Amino acid sequence: MRKTVNSKACHLVVLVGLTPQVITEALYLLMVREGRQVRRISVLTTPEGADAARNALLVGAETPLDRLCREYGLARAEIGFGLEDLHRFWRGRREDGQLESAMPDGLFESLAGWCQEGSLPVVACVAGGRKDMTVLFAQVFGLLARSEDRLVHLLVSPPFENLAEFFYPPVTPQPLAVHRAGHGVIFLDSSAAHLEMVEIPVVRLRSLLDEETRRGVIPLEHARGRVQREVESLDPKVVLHVRTCTVRHHGAEVILPPREFAVVLFFAGCRLEGLGEEGWIARRELDQEIYVTRLDGVYARIRCHHREQGWVPRERNGGVSYAEFSEKIGHSVSKIKSLLGVSHPGRVQSRRQRGGCAYGLMLDPEYIIIEEDLHNG
Repeated sequence: MRKTVNSKACHLVVLVGLTPQVITEALYLLMVREGRQVRRISVLTTPEGADAARNALLVGAETPLDRLCREYGLARAEIGFGLEDLHRFWRGRREDGQLESAMPDGLFESLAGWCQEGSLPVVACVAGGRKDMTVLFAQVFGLLARSEDRLVHLLVSPPFENLAEFFYPPVTPQPLAVHRAGHGVIFLDSSAAHLEMVEIPVVRLRSLLDEETRRGVIPLEHARGRVQREVESLDPKVVLHVRTCTVRHHGAEVILPPREFAVVLFFAGCRLEGLGEEGWIARRELDQEIYVTRLDGVYARIRCHHREQGWVPRERNGGVSYAEFSEKIGHSVSKIKSLLGVSHPGRVQSRRQRGGCAYGLMLDPEYIIIEEDLHNG
């Protein structure tokens, strides 16, 4: 039974650089403006960002987070947020001042855990942090996000954006004393601050993931490769090049032996002309003259390039050895499956049905392209 989750409860995930204010701003918009119940906060940041968030929101008698909860009647004890929720997935600066790269596998594993079925809906805020943080996180989020998960950005009106003294709009408007270079101290009215949460559209690929990828137990790079192959399989166009016996799909080419290529070309032709029952041809029917003649003609097109001997088995009187004929096709179908792979859209498939086995190329006709030479198609 699927675990039910309070529709208003959520898990706030925030990308943070050196401005921890985005945490309280996002919390204000979710809990005060939207009436959501944030039950957990996870901060993704650098070592310097973690220090800034800790010092601003987790150290002291009454932090801005505490004041936000007190002023708006929010239950601070019900919001899970402590030192263990500061995740350092981006390394800081080296001694030479250069930025170091992110740790994508740890990010992937953590987000996969947060997005497991039955877990709190995730609201991921990417208003803070470096650009590489945002790009990487958005990519991982698109892989793992469920329908209830959201990706958002915060808009804060200037001059309150990135203002160290501003954490949220207080219940009672207050003047903020701000030092401006060349202008001394100026005073801003907090009531003039405008905050908005903007939804970022997400292309959700979760339905294409296998179980290992959903759980985040493989490296992110492997996950990208698996998803890319799944996406490509959604466009199953296959090109059959007669002269070279090549099957091409999304730039990947496989050269088949002439006999196996002839079988693929034979079933492709049957599919294009609507032969068989919904694309399937029963093995016991392959001895019919229409199919024998057709396969003989297909193989003749290939022989002219490869000098192959005739393939259709003959008896001493010149007739077709039908038993051997269907057996050879069955052997070639198995070999095609091995050479192309079980998920290749261009492989000839087999299925058990009443009366025996049937074969067919299950591609829709518009996805089958036959090229006689390199200059066609």
